Amino acid sequence: AGPLIRTAISWHSRVKTPSLEDLRDDEAAWSLSCLLRDLDMCMNIRTAGKYVEDQKRMARERDSQGFTMEGAATPTILERFEAGGPIVRAECKTYVDYMLQFVAWRGNFTFQEVWDRAVAEGGFNPVIAWLSRSVVDDSDRNRILAAAKSEYGLAI
Repeated sequence: AGPLIRTAISWHSRVKTPSLEDLRDDEAAWSLSCLLRDLDMCMNIRTAGKYVEDQKRMARERDSQGFTMEGAATPTILERFEAGGPIVRAECKTYVDYMLQFVAWRGNFTFQEVWDRAVAEGGFNPVIAWLSRSVVDDSDRNRILAAAKSEYGLAI
């Protein structure tokens, strides 16, 4: 089991979901890699909800990533969010962008059951509530909330 677990760990936080071809058609390695990746994202979604509830943590994230705290998404990020993602963290300029990229992970989940679990556990609720309070422009806020419901299936 050692090589299988090492393979899964090596893929768990990459931007790209592994394909069977990436894993030399090893279905067990693919399944475990994708499941571990989905579970890691599920855990990180819970963590993102804690970010917005902790001002000191938000400040650390902002400072370490170089985000501005203006209450707006950059236009490119907002358009990608409305289209269902993906949003790459390195392209985020504002804290709003950063929170949107967590929700946009929907397209990165391999297993619907894990996504459904993340939604059912309410991990997105604090993020959506923060976006509702923090996005200054009414039109942008409405666009974000509409996409969260239509593209990502979140209860708003």
